[in-house]
Amino acid sequence: MKLYSFFGFLMAFLLSVCTCVYAGELDGAKYKISSFKLDLAESVSYAQFLKEDEFSYVVKDTVELMLKRVNKLAENDDNDAINLDIYVDYYRRFVGDQSPWPIASLAPPNCIYTIDAKKNGAIVFRLKTDELTETSGTFAIWEKNRPDYYKKDYSRAFGLALSIVSSISGKAKDFSPPRPQELTDLSVRAELYHSKFGAPNNQTVDFYVPDDAAEPYIVAMTDANKKVRINNFNAITQEWIFNEKLVLAVRAHIEKLLQAPVDKDAEKELRYAMNALASFGLVEDLSVFEKIKNKTGFSKDVYKEVGDSINILKKRSDQNLVVHRFSSDIANQPWEVKQLVNRLSLTSVKDLLQVISRVKRSYPRNPIILNAMKTRLEKEALVFNYKARMYTEVDAHFCRVIGNSGNPEYLPFLEMMSQKAFMDYTREHCQVGWEVLRSLNKDLVKKQDEERKQQQKLAKEKAKQEKLKNKGK
Repeated sequence: MKLYSFFGFLMAFLLSVCTCVYAGELDGAKYKISSFKLDLAESVSYAQFLKEDEFSYVVKDTVELMLKRVNKLAENDDNDAINLDIYVDYYRRFVGDQSPWPIASLAPPNCIYTIDAKKNGAIVFRLKTDELTETSGTFAIWEKNRPDYYKKDYSRAFGLALSIVSSISGKAKDFSPPRPQELTDLSVRAELYHSKFGAPNNQTVDFYVPDDAAEPYIVAMTDANKKVRINNFNAITQEWIFNEKLVLAVRAHIEKLLQAPVDKDAEKELRYAMNALASFGLVEDLSVFEKIKNKTGFSKDVYKEVGDSINILKKRSDQNLVVHRFSSDIANQPWEVKQLVNRLSLTSVKDLLQVISRVKRSYPRNPIILNAMKTRLEKEALVFNYKARMYTEVDAHFCRVIGNSGNPEYLPFLEMMSQKAFMDYTREHCQVGWEVLRSLNKDLVKKQDEERKQQQKLAKEKAKQEKLKNKGK
């Protein structure tokens, strides 16, 4: 009993000492961000919202502002400061983004963040959110009545920054973060951020689709059948045909439609042609849509399509540097293959499903594309996070495409995925892909199964001999 009491006293004493040291480290401490990393993902993309680097900049800048407001931001040369390593895994959600009809209206986001606080290289405290957290929309009220050019997720960035600072103050216990109503200049800061990020612009990207590949699309614009012309514009929109002559031809066709008498059929063709022009993602074409918007005599469907086309243009403008830039390791591939590999890195589920459809039709066995799918599967489908859920349908298609390729190199990979993929749906489709791949390689699989059985038999024999040998000793 006395021993137990002494042990309890000792533990209480050590705990009180540790607590004092812990509190002493933070008492009156100031903080500086030594590293900040924010990974932003979204199932759909809208150009009027902040891109990953912009969103990251706003959150980090606002965290520092909030620390400064309560006199807790250290100078860069302060050696006694608590250094903060912050990592944020952020999933921006839109209303209906998991449905066929997403809209550019923010839903509460999900995020996980970790904070390591260090002093002189030693951990002072470590904080990690265990589950997906819906960050507050506290700052949304000042968004109302803002000019249209404001990007609409500044309030979410400010809310996330407040959550991070609140987490730090909860550990420190010697300061409280500023309240939202005390940050009256955030709207001014948003204006500064907007001037920093600027409007969309065209960074130099070469028109890489050869003229002979674009020529059939140009010719189809002159077809006498209106349905053929409309289907052609739809194909241009979906297939990312990035050719200068084609751009000029679509612009000229729109101009021709604007000069012709307005009727229901002509309006339908104009709407598809606008989408095709927007799909090139060239900012100078915004003037074309402005011209259509200011022209009278169209039905409301045309004016609605102007807005939709502008959104397509801005989205494609953001994606051009991803889709239309090619690394040296795929330089010897056809332009379509290079483009499809790049498109496999996009975040939109709709875009990815279009890529998969194109691969199935044209390049079902290309090893460069199959490896790109394999890499993405390994990155997303094996991990417990929202990405495994968000891309479940896409990952399932990847497994089926790899299985239907007939390439036996992927047998071990699909077998592993059928057992270890996080989502049941993905595992089921990887199992189907693996079985299809086995059926397409019957002789090889039979030989491998026989070799495996022989190896298992030899292993059993060896284990038996080892057991008898040890028993003899």
